[in-house]
Amino acid sequence: MKPGKILAIVGLVVVIAAAAYFAIFGGGGGGSADVPPDRIRHYQCVNKACGKTFSDEDLNLDDAGLYPPSGVMAIKCPACGQFTVFALTKCPYCGAEYVPSEALEGPTGDSKCPKCGKEPK
Repeated sequence: MKPGKILAIVGLVVVIAAAAYFAIFGGGGGGSADVPPDRIRHYQCVNKACGKTFSDEDLNLDDAGLYPPSGVMAIKCPACGQFTVFALTKCPYCGAEYVPSEALEGPTGDSKCPKCGKEPK
């Protein structure tokens, strides 16, 4: 077989392999646009003067520190600058989103839903 023909076949195989890879795994760089809405986490700042809510794309999840009252790790709020942002828990019974008291109080708190009073399993 001639070298030019071999090179053309190898090139075709590479193009087909790349097309298959992008068809299976996608070519995007990730990000929340690729995440289904039910998989996006929500967070809330518990600073009473702030209280803003955020999603994954709004926060630098690597910027964490201790929440002084409980000593639990919290995320730095981009709005108020305090380490007072916690992931919200979604109640499987009533659908309410809330910061579990165990996040605010440490191990002595619980994770009961403040709306329906049930504890997620």
